[in-house]
Amino acid sequence: MEAYEQCIRLNPRDALAYYNKGESLQDLKRYNEALEAYEQALLFKPDDITGLVNKGGALLLRKRYREALAVYGRILQIDPDNVIAKNNKAWVLSMLRL
Repeated sequence: MEAYEQCIRLNPRDALAYYNKGESLQDLKRYNEALEAYEQALLFKPDDITGLVNKGGALLLRKRYREALAVYGRILQIDPDNVIAKNNKAWVLSMLRL
């Protein structure tokens, strides 16, 4: 984790460092912090599919289904054939019974 923090200190706009930090935090089950890291990364690369998928996953783990649904909708606007977004969106819709 310290390596990502150091990268961010050196380059506060390094989206990749935020993504990697988020993945590490998610592995540690620190989901709120992971979500914050993904959101920070998306400030610098708002249409990055990987970042959006990661954010959607973090939202799912927090059971924030409506927010996740919006993220998957955004992914499908950018990449209509994205299988991960299609599958996760369908799963979220079933959880919300929509």
